[in-house]
Amino acid sequence: MSMSVTASQVCGKLTVAGGRCRNPARSCTANHPAGMTADPPSGGKVNAGDDPFAGAAVVANAAARSEAGDLETDPDRLAELACHADAAVRVRVAGNPETPTEALDGLLDRLDPTRVHDITTAVAKNPAAGAGTLSRLAGSVVMVTRRAVAGNPACPSVVLEGLASDEKWPVRFDTANHPLTPPGVLLLLTADPDSTVRSAATRNPSTPKAGKSAAGLLAG
Repeated sequence: MSMSVTASQVCGKLTVAGGRCRNPARSCTANHPAGMTADPPSGGKVNAGDDPFAGAAVVANAAARSEAGDLETDPDRLAELACHADAAVRVRVAGNPETPTEALDGLLDRLDPTRVHDITTAVAKNPAAGAGTLSRLAGSVVMVTRRAVAGNPACPSVVLEGLASDEKWPVRFDTANHPLTPPGVLLLLTADPDSTVRSAATRNPSTPKAGKSAAGLLAG
């Protein structure tokens, strides 16, 4: 009668082909190249019952995350990382200002259900995001994402104009602080129902004098 080999009894080391060795651990005579066995997530040694392939994946993902957040990474490489299987890598790509606009759009088209808010907010903050992308994100149901758009230094005036009437005062506050918000919009924000928004609008250098005078901020 033949006996099956359990997962804890197999060799488990990585082979040249990248898969796990299925030979019995005690009698394996396969030639496993040096460096092919990666450390497990715990950072300890690989035991007979550990999955060395999972350890190798952790190491590879960590390297990809570092690369994705590096401002020195080539834009073409960032575009490749935008399709990486690890969601944390894609989040870092979304926030890297060197990421091509097309890659940022692609991230929004392939959203991971578990990291939707992380990716959309990272793209919304990214100065490399295009006008169309920011306009799209300005309609997000998530206030944090809309605030990120309003605080983006590259946010177009037309998008800021729309955000000036947002139902949430923090979004209007960020809009009132933005240097590219149109003077006419700032003038309206000086009469905002929220005092914090009014204060921000009256202190914006682009606000017309009429708005500042109404708030009593002009001397004389």
